[in-house]
Amino acid sequence: MNAYTTTEQRLNMSKRMYEEYIGGTTDWFQCLCGNQPNYEGFYSCLRTGEIVSPTLYGDWDGQVYLCEKCSRIIDGETLKVIGVCSEEIAHKNDNYDWSTY
Repeated sequence: MNAYTTTEQRLNMSKRMYEEYIGGTTDWFQCLCGNQPNYEGFYSCLRTGEIVSPTLYGDWDGQVYLCEKCSRIIDGETLKVIGVCSEEIAHKNDNYDWSTY
């Protein structure tokens, strides 16, 4: 996760989450923080924000993505921001085993 996203920023973002939508299309996201696929990128995740492989183990529902820059959790079909991952999940993501992605 981005080292510049502090606990306070995450809490402030979660307070603003009411009906936030990112820009772009379902195949090219433009997050509210300015992130795009060719910058920090987006990863398949669970609804908690935990990064999971889009192909292995069948955990991913094919719809939810995590913004690598600001930790927003995005519904890929509607482009609605559905949350921000917790510090615990962000730490887990920092230590993700990319050989399993």
